[in-house]
Amino acid sequence: PASEAIFTVEPGPNAPVSSDTSICFGLAPTLFAQGTNVKWYSDSLLNNLVNSGNSFTTSDSSVGTYTYYLTDSISGCVSSITEITLEINSVATPPAVSDQTICQGENSPLFTAAGGNVRWYSDSTLKTLIQIGNSFKSQESDIGTYTYYLTDGLPGSCMSAKSNATLTILGKPSTPVVFDKAACFGGTVPAFTTSGSNISWYSDSSLVVLMGTGNSYAAGDTAVGSYDYFVIDSSNGCISDIASATVTIGSSLPSPNVTSETVCETSTIPALIASGSNVSWYDDAGLSSLVNTGNSFTSTKTESGTYTYFVTDSVSAGCVSSASSGVLTIVAVASAPVTSDTSSCYGETPPALIASGTNVTWFSDAELANRIHNGDTLNTGILDFGTYIYYVTDSNATCGQGPASTASLTINTNPLVTTNKLTITIGFGDSTELEAYNASTYEWFPSTGLSDTVGSLVMASPTADQVYAVIGTNKFGCSDSASITVFIDSTISINEATILSGLSIYPNPSLGRFTVEFYITGQHEPVDMCIMNGLGQILTQHELIPDNGEYKQVVNAEELAKGVYHLQLVTKKGTLNRLVVISK
Repeated sequence: PASEAIFTVEPGPNAPVSSDTSICFGLAPTLFAQGTNVKWYSDSLLNNLVNSGNSFTTSDSSVGTYTYYLTDSISGCVSSITEITLEINSVATPPAVSDQTICQGENSPLFTAAGGNVRWYSDSTLKTLIQIGNSFKSQESDIGTYTYYLTDGLPGSCMSAKSNATLTILGKPSTPVVFDKAACFGGTVPAFTTSGSNISWYSDSSLVVLMGTGNSYAAGDTAVGSYDYFVIDSSNGCISDIASATVTIGSSLPSPNVTSETVCETSTIPALIASGSNVSWYDDAGLSSLVNTGNSFTSTKTESGTYTYFVTDSVSAGCVSSASSGVLTIVAVASAPVTSDTSSCYGETPPALIASGTNVTWFSDAELANRIHNGDTLNTGILDFGTYIYYVTDSNATCGQGPASTASLTINTNPLVTTNKLTITIGFGDSTELEAYNASTYEWFPSTGLSDTVGSLVMASPTADQVYAVIGTNKFGCSDSASITVFIDSTISINEATILSGLSIYPNPSLGRFTVEFYITGQHEPVDMCIMNGLGQILTQHELIPDNGEYKQVVNAEELAKGVYHLQLVTKKGTLNRLVVISK
């Protein structure tokens, strides 16, 4: 019988997926591929298997290009070949550059570096690019050290490691301090001396003719005349400003040149400086009181004043110069001005504030920020009552403004003097009480018919119509006045007048509420009271009930407008009229 055989053709696997790789020298050369059973060969005939798996770190370490061949296999079937290359590129060499050092004021040097694509940065993290190219010139000019960082190669390629270059800007050494020298002809000429680390002496200001080096230099001049020398310090490679000094040889020694100083009393006393070789200082013109020797002298004086010192120079040959003088002026700081407080009453022109001083300035604030006036006298222009404080200083040209004093202006309120009556009518020979309110002391005018001229309550017994004025003064010394008119009605008998006694209306003027008080001998019936306007129209009406003959009623007329009204009392004996004033 026949047999059956089945031949199955399986589809082959796909070729591995991979790509060419380019790296920089020094990095790990790792290659990657996608597939099921990837094999790596170093030859296209697939004779030299070098790795199995999806990744392969080669042993290639030199700059160059390397080719690899990859296959994949499934169930014994092998895919076609994938060919890839590994390129190891050389890394750029770090640029070579030299540090630079200059002196302040010199032109900044040009940095140069070799390379194909040099890039300059101002920070070590290479974030701030400041120049591309083989040269770079710094814009810095201040003393200090400035570091710049360089690379070669394009970003993203095999860029070099960074190099760095520094620019050091040095400051000038201090200018040497040197004093003039003098000698008598035939005497020893003293040497110049100065401080510094690398001193050079020249005979010309162009610094061409070098005469010597070191901190001391003895000029060889002997003839009568003046000889100039110039000295520099170059201790750090930079040259200081030029100092100059003069040797003077004469038949007699010249007087020293002496400085004078002016200083405030509270400041440090400065030294006076004199030129010369062997300087002596005296505090008297007779040169008998020696206080110091040397080119500088700091006085021990501290109090304000003018102090004159006399200075001579001498040499070993024995000649002494004539004296020069230097003056130390110590200026006192301005004292706080002397001031006095003042006051006035409301409505008056307030008195001026006065301060003593040479250059007085007034301020409205304790911080002395708001200046309001210059001069000894301040007219404030303030009219409202209250207390106002001002601050005042004195100053001088040398020491400026001194400490402040204070001065106050107080504008006090006036009393509102009122009386118990505005007008009153009495019979001939009768008396009435006059009373004033709202002050501390009172004075009445005129004295005619008054029991007293002082006090808040007086009795008036005029024989004719009389206007009495009262001046009230409060505790601040401020015054106000009021008046009461007493009329004499000759038709009222003494007996009738005494029927109604002690009539008081107070306060009068009022704000609308006042008290009416009186006494009627022998009457205990109610009394009608009304308030009328100037036309005689009744505005309010009240019935007053007595208590043992005494009548007292608080009247509320606050609804009435400001003005003068008639108050009428109707008794069995007749009708009495008084004026009341409502002042709102």
